[in-house]
Amino acid sequence: MKTIQTQEAPLPQGHYSQAIVHTDTVYLATQIPINSLDPKKNPGSVSDQTQQFFKNHKPARGIIPVSNLHKGYNVAMDVIAAVNIP
Repeated sequence: MKTIQTQEAPLPQGHYSQAIVHTDTVYLATQIPINSLDPKKNPGSVSDQTQQFFKNHKPARGIIPVSNLHKGYNVAMDVIAAVNIP
């Protein structure tokens, strides 16, 4: 397994990894759509949060609107995707 970390996406909150690659699959733990350029920015509407998530991570496997996440967010998403590793 390989741990993925990039400065182009928000840093994980707590003990999480941004992503893990195992064989030909990448697993991205459920993430809130923090704007990495302005992490203290108001998260905005569900639509704004969804758009920010897609700016941070592609593709999304699920979109889950919820009533109460930490830091004022209403959207959390996770990703499972096939990758081509040479």
